[in-house]
Amino acid sequence: MIVVGFAAAVFFHYWMGVYRNMGYPYNTFLFRPIDRWNDFYWLFRISGDPYSVVRGFSNLPFLYRYASLFTVLPAKLGLLAHLASFVLFFACVAWHNLRTPSVLSTAMNVFAFSFLSYPFLFTIDRAAFEATVFICLYMFTILYKKHSYISALFLALAIALKVFPVVFAILLLSDRRWRELIFTAGVALALSLLSYISYPGGLGANLAGNVENLRVYAQFYVVGNEGLYFGNNLLGAVKFILMLLNPAATPNMPVFIGVMFAVLACLIVYLVAIEKRFWRKVALLVCALNLLPIVSGDYKLLHLFIPLYLFINENESKRLDWVYTALFGLLLIPKNYYRIPSLPEANISVLANPLLMLLLAGIIVVTGTRAYVAERRKAVHEGAAI
Repeated sequence: MIVVGFAAAVFFHYWMGVYRNMGYPYNTFLFRPIDRWNDFYWLFRISGDPYSVVRGFSNLPFLYRYASLFTVLPAKLGLLAHLASFVLFFACVAWHNLRTPSVLSTAMNVFAFSFLSYPFLFTIDRAAFEATVFICLYMFTILYKKHSYISALFLALAIALKVFPVVFAILLLSDRRWRELIFTAGVALALSLLSYISYPGGLGANLAGNVENLRVYAQFYVVGNEGLYFGNNLLGAVKFILMLLNPAATPNMPVFIGVMFAVLACLIVYLVAIEKRFWRKVALLVCALNLLPIVSGDYKLLHLFIPLYLFINENESKRLDWVYTALFGLLLIPKNYYRIPSLPEANISVLANPLLMLLLAGIIVVTGTRAYVAERRKAVHEGAAI
């Protein structure tokens, strides 16, 4: 699916660009060519004093501190170090999870999952620091069962880099790991506060600067449409549908945010009370990580590889495995085949990817709920028989 999806996208965009003489965004499935790697370059440039000027960036201070580590190198070498470390880590993870008795077969699998998958290519094209968040969340997940505090440390790092990975704390909550939960919160908070303090002006000035940048960010990315392009969250899907039906319509944000919190509350109840299988818990958390924020770039689809690898390496096969396989496959390929004519950067994947993740989450919840109800009924009947 990945190979065919990649080949079809390359052929389509090549045809649009060469034979129909159409430029961006029709000739690529990636973001603006003029803006390539700027997710890295911008943070590289301003990491010494990020909040002194209002630029409309939403980043937390620990992410700027991490970005500042690369400033010991020239900008291009820093970019190379950032991307090379991610590619090496991702390839090693793929090799570990996709290994077969044949070295050639394993290498082909790794190549397809890496260099032909849309989330990986989009992350490289943006040089997004979401790559570092992926590394942290993967390590949190892979160490979760055997090294709980080291695992929690990686989750704390992910939260301090970008706050939304906090949804993974629900996994600790569902397993009643209270000490690890407190440890995660404490480390993430400490890293954030120390990072604020480390910049000129201290805690108060930098916190105020961050809030002001968030306000400007919301104007461009939430009220405006900069957060719509190449996104995969529910707000983007709603905006896309409204633009098709009535371009003048806008989402009711208080209602939307209320619905998102209600969905999150339901997810917490489900994970705590019902779901038992680890890969399905992680899959639901990744879907929440992508769908619920009011802005969610396509590089965050990278996190789908975490539950995908857990699913691939499950020892027990189930009747719906082919459905999960198809959904994961569809989420990993470009789908930029239809665009809103008045807003061509808004392509059909803005709607398709959230729907696919909703379907994946819905099947998991329905299947898990049915199994839970059947188990409870069985326990009641056995109790009555005794």
